[in-house]
Amino acid sequence: MEDSQQMREFLEVCGGCSAAAAGSLRLTPWQMEKQKAQFNELVSHITSKCFSLCVPKAPGKALDSYEQACLSQCALRFLESNEVVLTRLGAKK
Repeated sequence: MEDSQQMREFLEVCGGCSAAAAGSLRLTPWQMEKQKAQFNELVSHITSKCFSLCVPKAPGKALDSYEQACLSQCALRFLESNEVVLTRLGAKK
């Protein structure tokens, strides 16, 4: 899947996207790069928070099943919470 398609799908899942971010308007290369940077920053933030929470000690060669499940649930909860907040903020406008 190409980067722009992945970006659109992620932004649609996060909710509260502008029409341009959702892909209904054509984005300039600069806008796409800016959104990619924002996406990478969000992924880095989620990764850092969830990894600290779910893998409290140095991992071995691989994550155990608890750590894998915890990381998945943590990231999902973060995205769902983000969607709720953005939806409520959008409703207040």
